[in-house]
Amino acid sequence: MNKYTKDKIFTYSQNFEDVILQRVFSGFCSGTYVDVGANHPVHSSVTKALYDLGWSGINVEPVQEFFLELKKQRPRDINLQIFVGSKRGYEEFWVVPGTGLSTGSGKSQSLLKQLNEFEGYSDEVETVTLTEILSKYKPNEIHFIKIDVEGYENEVIEGLDLTIFRPWVLLVEATIPLSPDLAVLDWERKLFNHGYQEVYFDGLNKWYLADERGKLRSKFSSPPNFFDNFEFAIDAPHDNTSLLQAKIDELIRRAADLEELNAQSLQMSRQLVQMNEALTGSLSWKVTAPIRKALQALIWLTKTLAGKAFSNKSFRRALIILRRPLSRVRLKSLISLLESFQQFSSSTPLESFPDINGDTSKKQLGKP
Repeated sequence: MNKYTKDKIFTYSQNFEDVILQRVFSGFCSGTYVDVGANHPVHSSVTKALYDLGWSGINVEPVQEFFLELKKQRPRDINLQIFVGSKRGYEEFWVVPGTGLSTGSGKSQSLLKQLNEFEGYSDEVETVTLTEILSKYKPNEIHFIKIDVEGYENEVIEGLDLTIFRPWVLLVEATIPLSPDLAVLDWERKLFNHGYQEVYFDGLNKWYLADERGKLRSKFSSPPNFFDNFEFAIDAPHDNTSLLQAKIDELIRRAADLEELNAQSLQMSRQLVQMNEALTGSLSWKVTAPIRKALQALIWLTKTLAGKAFSNKSFRRALIILRRPLSRVRLKSLISLLESFQQFSSSTPLESFPDINGDTSKKQLGKP
């Protein structure tokens, strides 16, 4: 055993953030965190390893499916299903089920929609500030705050009073969602003006240390490495496993929805067939057969006699008859007119028009 040997630690987070945190707070058997955009309590969680070591804190997660998991698996924590912004009010929140991509950022919403890979829905939610949350629950000491809200980080930091609450470490996602490119970091000026210095960039997040905790600065001098003596937790997916699994789950849900829709369509088709059979076998269907025959003939006239010369007076007379309720006398008059029009097309005898139900009976029009 050499002087660098230390107890093994475990990592759950997607970018080894929990390795750095365990290095920074080595020797702390308890501590307090605030996780804004906590997502799942285990998969890709930044705080799970610390929770296992005895830490606790406040998890803020507006998406219901993840909030319910947090309540179930983090009984020692304060779990809040709430949306955090720069002020109290209401904001549009875009939910992407099964992923960590839900956001209140309009730019991030547009970007994700353009990618056309994720389906989501909008919901108007009530917002509170991080200052309000911390004032209500009054943690004695905040060792670190993590803010990962897919492009909405500036609004969250705007709502945090750093003159009252002084986390030792601030961890803020700093890149455009699903991109290695840095976002516009409007919130950095506020952090610098309130006594925080950037100490590390891990390719995804920026890390800030309070001036009064400067002795910890050396802990950020290197990325996670061999000497941190860490292992992947058994049930902690890494790389893009959780994101891929979310896509698979979404595809399974879509397939189930399509299967259900197909079953409903088949049932409706059977019902329509039964209704049609009942209708065509009814007395009223048989009694109204002459009327359907007359209407079918009128359709034939509009298609086959268009452009041919016939009496406008007779045609107007037919329209007048059609506008009125069809009594037996008027029906006979209409049939008589239609039969007189038949002379313009000898190729299609009037009595051969099919019924609506497809019957090509040779009976004379108007005779049952």
